[in-house]
Amino acid sequence: MNMGAKSESLRYFGTEILRITYSIEGFDGISEKITRFYESLILKAVSRDGDKLGDITKKAFETARNERAASSAFFKRYNYSLLCRSEKIEEKYLKVTISVSLRRASENLFYVENVHFWNVEGAYMMSENGIKKALLRKGKIVKK
Repeated sequence: MNMGAKSESLRYFGTEILRITYSIEGFDGISEKITRFYESLILKAVSRDGDKLGDITKKAFETARNERAASSAFFKRYNYSLLCRSEKIEEKYLKVTISVSLRRASENLFYVENVHFWNVEGAYMMSENGIKKALLRKGKIVKK
């Protein structure tokens, strides 16, 4: 399943103050259980975080507008992005990377990346050490 890039925006007094972009990529041929887990995770995060960020950006816009009427015309939009992409490691393992960022113009306010590993056959999550041990046993990685 590939959700593709979706985008939502919040306008306040005719000015776009927040753009939320989210995407789920690379889940074609992956277990429905795993796919639904990440789809639910991303959609809940968009809903929850969008409400919180909406309030914050409205306050920032109001502050700019109260300082000077013209300053609201030059308000720099906030961009909130969630990206979830998966890639297969061998046929048995899956690596899922979730990236979350908050930017304002060219300023990066927040960025975090989280990586999960899955055993596709058993549909259970593995630790990073677990995946390394499994690949080491298969001779796919070399221990230093």
